[in-house]
Amino acid sequence: MLRNSARFAVVACLSAPALSQFDFADVTTLRGLNPEMAPPVAGVAVGDIDNDGWEDVVVFGSAAQAPLVYKNMGATASGGSEPRWFHDVTRYVMPENAPPASGGLLLDLDNDGDQDMVVTRRYYNALEGFPDAFDTGLMYYENVGGKFKVITTDPFQARYARRHGGLTAGDTDGDGDLDVIFTHNGSFETMGGGPGACIRNDGIPRMVDQTTTFGAPLGVNNRYFTAVLADFDGDVDVDLHVAVDFYKDFHCHNDGSGVFADVTDQVGTVNKGADMGLAIGDMDNDGDLDIYSTNIGTGVLYVNDGSGNFTNEAGLRGAAGWAPNAIGWGTQWMDVDLDRDQDLAFVAIGPPGVHGEAYLNDGTGYFTNVTATAGIELRGLGMIAFDYDKDGDLDVLATRLQSLVLYDSLATDTPNRHWVAITLEGTTSNRNAIGTRIELETPDGTIQTKHVVAGASYMNGTSLVQHFGLGDSDQITSLKIRWPDGSVDTHGSMTGDQYLHFKQ
Repeated sequence: MLRNSARFAVVACLSAPALSQFDFADVTTLRGLNPEMAPPVAGVAVGDIDNDGWEDVVVFGSAAQAPLVYKNMGATASGGSEPRWFHDVTRYVMPENAPPASGGLLLDLDNDGDQDMVVTRRYYNALEGFPDAFDTGLMYYENVGGKFKVITTDPFQARYARRHGGLTAGDTDGDGDLDVIFTHNGSFETMGGGPGACIRNDGIPRMVDQTTTFGAPLGVNNRYFTAVLADFDGDVDVDLHVAVDFYKDFHCHNDGSGVFADVTDQVGTVNKGADMGLAIGDMDNDGDLDIYSTNIGTGVLYVNDGSGNFTNEAGLRGAAGWAPNAIGWGTQWMDVDLDRDQDLAFVAIGPPGVHGEAYLNDGTGYFTNVTATAGIELRGLGMIAFDYDKDGDLDVLATRLQSLVLYDSLATDTPNRHWVAITLEGTTSNRNAIGTRIELETPDGTIQTKHVVAGASYMNGTSLVQHFGLGDSDQITSLKIRWPDGSVDTHGSMTGDQYLHFKQ
């Protein structure tokens, strides 16, 4: 196992087994994942494109302009017969002359069991002939046998002279397939923001713009950034939260039929700053979804009261202290030390020496800043936590202005650190099971809750694999899965330290 000086030192809380040190190693070059990025676009998505059980990487914001596809060779690399884990297979799986893109998601849009792709394309500047990052819309690719072909839809769908803000997906209307929300941010010439768009999936290629019937004013110009569809109020259907630059964050409740109401003021997501990236998760293990939003010089931690009402407790809980000139972007909740709670990290850009922060959860949703001893250079725009090598711990992929960096976690090298990773397959619900809630109980009585969401962090298609730390026991007492259609499956005791797959 590779090691270098990059180490994430942590102090364990009293309720968790002792852990003296947590290591990461920079394996970017060794693993073959080294495209040149093209600022200011830095979108990346992860997902299993060829159904071989290993998550691949698609790079949207590269200097090559069109999406690049990197196949994860883990099936052979994990056995030591393949030195590079990631191989550029773009010419084999992407159509020729694919349009330039800023970001995208890997999703099963047609519920046929493979990952299609929704992309925020960049249009060419007619006067200067370059792909304009401030002129974006939507396009789609269908996965046919591990290769992508363009889905014929409106070539100008959701197009505005604005840059990519946020991209997310969920079953907004409860019909069993995935709809898409795309939000724009500002233009190059002005500080004015762009509108958002709601695209209803009527079975590809019928992707229909239904923004005018969305209910809430999604189509009104606003400085939108990251958007996430998730069940924030616990009523089964997916709601919408959008980080907003300079204005109040946009929060909408779904009435169950796909009609949304703006409840921003009522629920308290009213921070007026420069909110950009989003982490969505249950950081205090109380069963509901909390929201962390990156900003300039500080973080916003919206703590959920269980009914979908929020209070910003970033300062109270120790997750607000940043360098004043740190511009925060991508962020993730991730159990870095596998002790049954969600730790937090984000990447940032700024002057030399400015970077993001790493926070260790004490088990109750209060945090210690461990950035000084983290070792990982949390610098950049996007951040994805995923287990690329399937060894049970969460690795980190960060997008920077002109490069990617892959950090390999060595947490499972530490004795008495256990885990389980869960993949889900919907049947009457959408095949990706986006919108599913999982409750996992361990022998110590801890109940962890995770929701399957798409498109958090910033300009990233985050992993749909649900990863749980189990602490010092490899046993799971019970597992409860509430699918997006409201049906519930329960499972008894089982053993961890493995990947588990559940079908509805």
